[in-house]
Amino acid sequence: VLSFSVDQAERLLRFASSLVSSGALPVAARKKLDRWIHEAQKRVPKAAQHLSEALDAEANGKWSLATKKRSESQQVLGELTQVTAVLLEPSWRAAANASKSPRESRGLKRFRELGEEFLAGRTVLFIAYVLSALRNLGALILSGLLLMLFSVMFYPFVQKNHFLAFNWIVILGFVGVAVLVMLQMEREVVLSMLNGTEPGQVKMTRHFTFRILKYAMIPILLLLAAQFPDTVGQIVSWFSAAQGH
Repeated sequence: VLSFSVDQAERLLRFASSLVSSGALPVAARKKLDRWIHEAQKRVPKAAQHLSEALDAEANGKWSLATKKRSESQQVLGELTQVTAVLLEPSWRAAANASKSPRESRGLKRFRELGEEFLAGRTVLFIAYVLSALRNLGALILSGLLLMLFSVMFYPFVQKNHFLAFNWIVILGFVGVAVLVMLQMEREVVLSMLNGTEPGQVKMTRHFTFRILKYAMIPILLLLAAQFPDTVGQIVSWFSAAQGH
């Protein structure tokens, strides 16, 4: 995805340079685009160089250096993203007042489309990083809570019921927060558009069902197993007997 962002930035810079050199732009638009090109020429080659160094480091097994170079490439692209958004923002306001805005030339329209594609790619990359961090954080917290529950289940504590009550409070609190976050993510407009679902609605898709099972059903079932071990053992024995027949 980072390589795709760098390719988009290079294509946008090439198109802007050719558009300015064609001499078909109004003076005001050419001055704005010249300023953007000046900023982009300082950043796009740096982003491409850092990415190339990161790929070389990965090929040589230098993972720490590769991570550092990818981060530097991301930082440079973030600066370019800000400059591009500032340049395109007036055209978005003009599009909202289309009846009062002057007609946009074909070249500027194509540049705006390429710029919006670049910004959309950066947004998708940012969302991918955030969601990956959220998944890792959720899995880490869930693992810690389940290990705490297993310690209560298998270690003969004197006041076991107190520890179980604490586990009920903590794990149910985590389940409630996790389900709330998943519902908000499922209804979020941008994420729904990226996932191909209906914005503002919650549908039991395969991925959403798996997340509910992972972060809600499994912890609750384990809590019930810890609270009522004899009942769960009897249910398991009945199920094993039924499978045997």
